[in-house]
Amino acid sequence: MKFLWKIKWLLERKLKKLNSNIRGSHIGVSLEKSIKKIPKEIRILIFFGFLLGVIFIRLFQLQIVQADDYSQILAGQHFRQSTLEAERGNIFLTDSSGNERKLTENVDLYNIFVDPKFIEDEERFVEILSPILYKHFCELNGLEEPSDKECIRNIENFTENEILPQEESEDFFVEMELDDGEEEEEQVFLDQDMLDDETQDVIDDFTKEDGIDYIQEKLSEMVQGGVRDRNYFGFFENDELLNDMESIGDFVEISGNYIYFIPEKVDNLNRNAQQIFQVFEKHNYSYMLETIRNSLTEREIRYVKVTNDVNSRIAREINELKEKYFSERVDGVPLLHGLGTEEHKERYYPYGDFMSHVIGYGNDQGDFLYGVEEYFDDILAGEDGRIASHSVPWIGAIGSAEMQVEEATHGSDVYLTINPTIQENIEAIVRDYYEELEPDSISTLVMDPHTGEVKGAVNYPSFDPNNYSDYYQIELLSYDQRYIIDEDQYMDIPVLIRDPETDDIRMATFDERTDPNLEKFVFSEKLGPQTFIDRNISYPSEPGSTFKNFTVAIGRDLDEISLSDTYKDEGELEIGPYTIRNVMDQCSGELSFLDALNWSCNVGMVRIAQQIGRYAFYSYLDKLGFGQRTGIELAKEDPGTVTGLEDFSMARYFNNSFGQGLLTTPIQMGTAFSSLVNGGYVVQPTVLDKIYDRENNEIIENDKTIKNRVFSEETAERMLKSQGEIMDMEDEEHLGSMVGIPFYSVGGKSGTSQIAFRGSYQAGEGWTYGGFVGVVTSEDPRYIIVTQVRRPRQSQRGSGSAGFINRDVSKFLIEYAGLER
Repeated sequence: MKFLWKIKWLLERKLKKLNSNIRGSHIGVSLEKSIKKIPKEIRILIFFGFLLGVIFIRLFQLQIVQADDYSQILAGQHFRQSTLEAERGNIFLTDSSGNERKLTENVDLYNIFVDPKFIEDEERFVEILSPILYKHFCELNGLEEPSDKECIRNIENFTENEILPQEESEDFFVEMELDDGEEEEEQVFLDQDMLDDETQDVIDDFTKEDGIDYIQEKLSEMVQGGVRDRNYFGFFENDELLNDMESIGDFVEISGNYIYFIPEKVDNLNRNAQQIFQVFEKHNYSYMLETIRNSLTEREIRYVKVTNDVNSRIAREINELKEKYFSERVDGVPLLHGLGTEEHKERYYPYGDFMSHVIGYGNDQGDFLYGVEEYFDDILAGEDGRIASHSVPWIGAIGSAEMQVEEATHGSDVYLTINPTIQENIEAIVRDYYEELEPDSISTLVMDPHTGEVKGAVNYPSFDPNNYSDYYQIELLSYDQRYIIDEDQYMDIPVLIRDPETDDIRMATFDERTDPNLEKFVFSEKLGPQTFIDRNISYPSEPGSTFKNFTVAIGRDLDEISLSDTYKDEGELEIGPYTIRNVMDQCSGELSFLDALNWSCNVGMVRIAQQIGRYAFYSYLDKLGFGQRTGIELAKEDPGTVTGLEDFSMARYFNNSFGQGLLTTPIQMGTAFSSLVNGGYVVQPTVLDKIYDRENNEIIENDKTIKNRVFSEETAERMLKSQGEIMDMEDEEHLGSMVGIPFYSVGGKSGTSQIAFRGSYQAGEGWTYGGFVGVVTSEDPRYIIVTQVRRPRQSQRGSGSAGFINRDVSKFLIEYAGLER
């Protein structure tokens, strides 16, 4: 009623003003007299009719004429959107009995947060919550039970306190007095055993009460509240907008695709808001100036994340505590009203480091890296849905006129060709030889030469994808690790320094590694993030003598040689300014090309290369897939390097013939070697068995692909037979006597490639790659085995490192497959 009377009052005022304007004229006098003759009630109705007409015209203008303009403005101001999260597909294996093994899980974890505004009794609040946090850090951390040391590390990370002994850098150098009285600074190393003893003493003495005390101190700081250092404004994918915003001033902070405002650095609220408004307007974003101005002003802290990835059991206990203390109130507010949890999905790998290089991992930012997780990310991830709505333009934000719902498309499941039994046994074999051979790393690959299916793929050291961040942790170089910088053969082990100019930790150059005046760090896990590299597909190296199989096969296929043909081997061969020499003493005199293959005679391979010619040689290498990615369904595959005819050198060509001067990966070697034992065909290597599309309840089988025929059937049969003949040749230093698999015709070829350093190949332990490519069996070729040992330090020969691994893997495969004798 007040509203209507107010309108009547305004209309009467307007009418009186109108009367005063027209009163002076003759027409006005007559009009005034005419109006006075109209009854008062009729005049009021006329006024209201006039009012309704004005309102109608205005509504017509807003709803019809300017509807689109106002809709766009209002959509920007009142648009609301929430995400319907898609569930990520899982990765499976199937064993020989058809039983499935689920390698991934999508688990529900929770973040704990507090709203300081609703915490009225801080001391009581902290007292109740701290034991729960201790349980999370020390009893059930996510999905794992932490060790005593991990418990303390978790509390250290939360509280930013140093509890365990630290490796102080001041003790890293001492001054030594020389005979002539001068002093110099000499590098010394920490005594790791002493440090370990001190650490264990602290762990033994650390109690639950100690942990809760540390937690309470930190938690008291977190619940204090106050104002935000920066205000979140939004996520934007427009790079041009982000660049323009970054140049406005230091009160704008860009982090990735996120825009934040820093109120403390705002020097003129209206001017700064106008600057931001103009940038958004330039890029067609509709924001009210007032909205931007509000985002530039200080805001009270209403959300403080206490900790991440809390187990559902602990989250449930928090909810139970809130119920328990609901009736305990301060100024009418429940004691724990400011405490909450928020759910999120976390990728979990229940088998830890089992085939981790094939699987890959997901990080805290929601990115999936390496292996199947990265390669099939789009298929596994699915597509998030959304619920979107905005307010009605002519009413305002008092109701939703429309709602758009796009359902989430859940990710598909990926099934792999890996045989879990084969994988487990190879991992155990490789793990044992890693301790024995002391290499940098070992990789072993098992393939089906007929289908290209990978049945086992092992890298060691391996990693636990649940704890991927452990591989970024660094520590000071200790006394026990001094060999890493003292001996050049360990140069592939990462060493870090603190940059003298920026104070940042970075990788050391070779000269910096040996500089005694620089503080050195190493990764807690020896290879650090390099551990994630799948060396079966991403770490090419010279194949050495294993490559000689292909040179012989090409010569045989072109009918340029027969394996029984002989040549004169004088032990070395001069090619221009270069001399090519054999390594084995047996490579001398009248030899057959089978002898040359068996004894890895470099000169014999050069003789074949001279006969077949460079064009035919590199044409075969191209058809075999060298210098190209195989297309296996694993992320970050490296194509290797074959210079070929592009930058031709006769010396390099001859070196290529015996496996030097080109780089290959184990997956390339396995794929190419399959053509020597399956009748001459190059197959497509694959780890994918099938994909299960959960949305459509459809199974998509992976059709195994044969690419093309490279070798004739006769050549392939002869090369397969030769593998067994090589292994049968007796010599106590050769692999044949070490196989120890009587009555079976296993086949294969070892290879040793030297590592170049500062322009020349090096000799000695730690300066070779030991390789082996084998077939089980040469009578019934079921499996190809490719093994590479990088820098073995207990054997310089491929036969004495990779060869032993091949022997044990072959024994297992024969027993597992039940191959007939």
